Amino acid sequence: MTYGIIKSSYNSLTIGAFSGFIHWLIISMGYFFGDWRSTGGITAGAMAIYCAAIYLNLRVNHNNLAFEKEPDTI
Repeated sequence: MTYGIIKSSYNSLTIGAFSGFIHWLIISMGYFFGDWRSTGGITAGAMAIYCAAIYLNLRVNHNNLAFEKEPDTI
């Protein structure tokens, strides 16, 4: 996700958000399967949901991204 922010391209941001979602989802599932009473699963699950929200926001608002617009010239 940091690479996507530094490079400022739509594809790298989308790939970063999706891979972040998968990463935190796997960690969350590991916590839940390992010790269901641990709070780490809830924290990792919240991060997975946050990454999924970023991914969906990028997909829905693809045409309104500020870094892809041409600057207005006079």
